This record gives sequence, structure tokens and C-alpha cells, in this order.
Amino acid sequence: CNLLTMNNLTSHIFKRTSSSLPRKKAVSTIMTLPFELFAVCLNKEDVKIYMHSMIEAMFLRDTSDRFISFTETPQEISMIVDRRTLASFKTDGPIIIHDHPLRAIQFSVIGTNTEGLIMDIAGPLGRAGINIFYLTTCNNDYILVDDARYNEAKSCIKFHFSDIFWADTNATNDSPFDSRHMPTDLGTTPGNIHKESFRELQAFPELELSLSCIGASQLDVWMKDLIALIFYPQESFRFVSFTLSEEEVSLIIDTKTLKSLPLDRLTVLEETLWVPIKRKKKLGFQEFGVISSIAAPISKLKSLYLSSYRTGWLMVPKNSYEEAKSLLEQSQFVISSEMTPAGR
Repeated sequence: CNLLTMNNLTSHIFKRTSSSLPRKKAVSTIMTLPFELFAVCLNKEDVKIYMHSMIEAMFLRDTSDRFISFTETPQEISMIVDRRTLASFKTDGPIIIHDHPLRAIQFSVIGTNTEGLIMDIAGPLGRAGINIFYLTTCNNDYILVDDARYNEAKSCIKFHFSDIFWADTNATNDSPFDSRHMPTDLGTTPGNIHKESFRELQAFPELELSLSCIGASQLDVWMKDLIALIFYPQESFRFVSFTLSEEEVSLIIDTKTLKSLPLDRLTVLEETLWVPIKRKKKLGFQEFGVISSIAAPISKLKSLYLSSYRTGWLMVPKNSYEEAKSLLEQSQFVISSEMTPAGR
């Protein structure tokens, strides 16, 4: 396979850099994480209140039940954390916690031809009326659903990805999924959301993002750099998404912030730079069908997606941004452009 580098960064083989495969075939295995997760939101100025708890969870704990996803955008800090990490937080402080625990389904991704993959994953769940929280990382895509609908979501995914290997030992014991009453299309107004609530998007064409990865075994070596990255930002206007699981440390980060890291120790998956496009409105955790409706018009293009507590972020390759913008506008999305502050 071709290994791509950006500037002087060294590239190693990770699953998304393997040989190109079509759409659903880009998923090699599916599994569920065997523990609960929680969605958390806090103001950017309050992050240091939780610094000690986060450092302990990230660097000083066993990894078997650990999952931490930290996303800082110009507007918010959104986190997905395991129960043990949440328990270490000062929950009586300035923090918002989603009422219900979440369960995660992990899609291991191989190949570079992942066009349409977000729609393939999110579409069936939207048609089933199941709300999801979506995370793209270096090697995996994750969907998170309320624990109360976890078994239904799992059965739905098993039905639509019936030819993909499930790594769960108990996967064959799930109830069969009844697809007879599912709509084939969500239509112009997906699920329970009014048209104007999800068709307003805001693009940041000057905020270039890079997808990179750190080997899980190198986490201790990166401790100082990651603490500085998360808790001592050099820029107020930045995009940093950090996801830590048992098998990977994934970063989606703007290129200016990226330069503050030791670049020779980063694994950059490909030369692609990504433009983020934000949903202007999100109506809580009960909406469904929105992610697949946003991804559908650009299904022929590569894309990434990150849900946050208050909104969601679609990312498209910089060299495909104008085409993606045109395709979304043809599908009645309204896209405004946000310029980054001077000096970016």
C-alpha cells in the first residue's frame, strides 16, 4: 500500500491506510464496548478544574475499561468518558452531564475508500428512529446510543452489516431485527427534527484539520506534550479532538496547533487536510436521522464526523470542499462561512 506523509512527518501502517475497499467492505470487524460511557460538556475556561482527574484517567490507570474522547472547538469542550473517569470528576462543579449512560459500537475501518461509510452506518439507525453520537478516529468509527436502545441498535447494525465479522463472543445471541416497518428514506425532514433545525451549517474553510495517531504503547512518552496540548493552549481559536481507547490514541487537530507537537513522533495517515463544517443547531439528544441526512449528499466524497455535546462537525477534504459545499446546497442545506481570527 502507499504510505503518505505530510511535510517531514513519519508515516506507519494503520488500518485506514490499507488497500482501498468499497464502502461497507471498508469495515473489517464490529464490536461493542463492554462498559457504559457518558457525555459531558464544560466551558473552556473550566477545563483546569478537572485536570488532575483527567491526567490520572489518561496516564495512570489500566486501559481495560478506559475510554476518553476530548473535543475542544472554538465554542465548547465536549467529552465522552467511562464511568470510572466520570466518578473522579467534581460533578457538583461547572459541568453538564447527559442524563443517560451510553453504549458504544465500534467499527474497525480499513482502506482509504470510505466514501459513503458514515451514511451506511448512520442511515439504518436514523430510519429506525435511534439517536446516535458519532465519533471518527484514526482506526475506528464509533456510534454511541442511549443504553435503553442499545440492544435495538446492535440488532439493527447486525442486520445491515450481516456479512461483517462481529468480534463479540455473544453477538449471535441478540434478538433478530425487524426491518419491515423501516422507511427506505428519511425524506427532506429526517426523523423528529424540523427542516430549519439541521439544514443550517457553518463552514470554516481556513481552519485546516489533520488526522493523526499516536501508538497506544507510546502514551507515556507523550504525557508532557498531551497535558500541554489539552490544558495549556497557545491559541484560543482552535480545534482539538483527542480520543484514547485501549488500542489507539487518535488526534484530529488544526494544523497550527499541530505544529506545537513533536512532529517526528506523530503518525499522519495521509496528506489529506480536512475542512470542518459545523451544524448551527442541535436539539438535544433525542433527534435522529440528522447525521445520515447530512452525509448523504456527499456520499461520493470522503468524510469524517464528530458529534459534540452541543453540535456536530462534518469534515471534508480541503481539495473537495467546494464540491461538497455545492452538493450540500443542492440538497437545500444553507452554508455560511466563518473566517478564523486574524493571525490564524
